[in-house]
Amino acid sequence: MIIGWGLANYWTCAPQELGRHRYRLAIGVLLSAGMVVWMGWQAPVRGLAALVLVLLCALAAFAGRARQLSSSRMDLPASASAGASYRDTVVLLVAKAHPPRYQGPGHWAACLRGTDKPVRADKGWFSRPFQLSRIRQSYVSLGRPLPTALAVEAIVKHGETAVPPFPVLWAHPWAEPTPEIGLLTASMDGATRVLVQPVDLDPSELPPLQARLDKARTAVARTEVVWAANIQAGIWTDHAARAELQGLVRGRVPSQELTADTGQLDKVMDGVRAALAASADSAAQVTGSVPSPESASLSG
Repeated sequence: MIIGWGLANYWTCAPQELGRHRYRLAIGVLLSAGMVVWMGWQAPVRGLAALVLVLLCALAAFAGRARQLSSSRMDLPASASAGASYRDTVVLLVAKAHPPRYQGPGHWAACLRGTDKPVRADKGWFSRPFQLSRIRQSYVSLGRPLPTALAVEAIVKHGETAVPPFPVLWAHPWAEPTPEIGLLTASMDGATRVLVQPVDLDPSELPPLQARLDKARTAVARTEVVWAANIQAGIWTDHAARAELQGLVRGRVPSQELTADTGQLDKVMDGVRAALAASADSAAQVTGSVPSPESASLSG
């Protein structure tokens, strides 16, 4: 049991956790080997039976952990800036980017499964540990963030240097870090308003996203949630996300053609500034007024 479970964890864990899982896996191998040798010392048939039993248990444990990895979702902060102190508005950028570093299976299991696909429909669950191991190794070989992650970092830096500056958190539509976690993170860090800014999402993805965030508002009653219009910038498209994912699984470096240019980033920033201005105007109006086209409160 220890071997199969430990092997799945070893292949899928974050790089900084490799040592711990390697130690646990080694203990499992030593204990199993000791049991096989002890049982087969005087009766080789018993030792062979013990070996078969160990292998079957390892396979069952590996399958169980692979199934769990494919279905579980860990609650992580929406960005590296989690823990900061916010006094006003936080922009929650919702886009199909990938993390700058491999930090475990949470994000990738959901992306490999598909667009918010039910766990029971995931026919490739057994191969997830192998794929996640390739993704982690590809990150190491690449040595830098992916183009979609670099675009998110550029937007974050633009927000920090804007006048007035505004913090930006990134969330994925259905994978980690989720919009719900981003909303909770911003609220816990003191934000009074969260501007949800979807970028390059399919129109069909917006109603489910808004419904989920509407439910999440029960945990952040003191934080106003504002919905901005979806911006089509051509940066975090389905093609870009899929190309990066397939490249990582195959061990290939993503094409530089996916890198966002200045014009695309400026389009996003212009849209964010317009949404922030509309949000500020709406907040200054009398309660109950009709919101502007660029933003609409989720409560409405």
